[in-house]
Amino acid sequence: LQGWDDLRNACYFATICVNNRLHAFGAVDDKKMILNELGNFTDQSIDGINQYKKNVMVINHLVMPNHVHILLYLNNEPAPKRVNKFGPLIPDSLSSLLNHFKGRVTKFANKNSLSWPGWQDGFDERIVKNEKTLDIINQYISNNPANWSNDKYFNGSPL
Repeated sequence: LQGWDDLRNACYFATICVNNRLHAFGAVDDKKMILNELGNFTDQSIDGINQYKKNVMVINHLVMPNHVHILLYLNNEPAPKRVNKFGPLIPDSLSSLLNHFKGRVTKFANKNSLSWPGWQDGFDERIVKNEKTLDIINQYISNNPANWSNDKYFNGSPL
């Protein structure tokens, strides 16, 4: 989000895709997401964010075959805006949090010799500005497996 300080307290909806949208985390069967080993680790890693990051509350999330949805609230102490042009990521920012998460999944896949194409660069994000939008996104996440064949991330193929 151009010009947005992603240290700012807000509710965010982020989608992170696997390279080439390959199906690395499992498959949808009978409108339910069936996670493989890497998918289970990815899901547990998101669940664990609330325990190891005190400034984050994960509201909802879902691991799909080739992408991950995370709906979260970022709650940082007030601080002056910090600009990061080409240096390391700013601690406690959304970018830093998601980069750490992506690295954790990649490290697990490599350590366990799992077939892993890696993540696409970056992530898609949206700031959730009101309760109505929050409800819509929550429903979208929860219903994603049932609507998989119509999902914009549907393309790609199993590894």
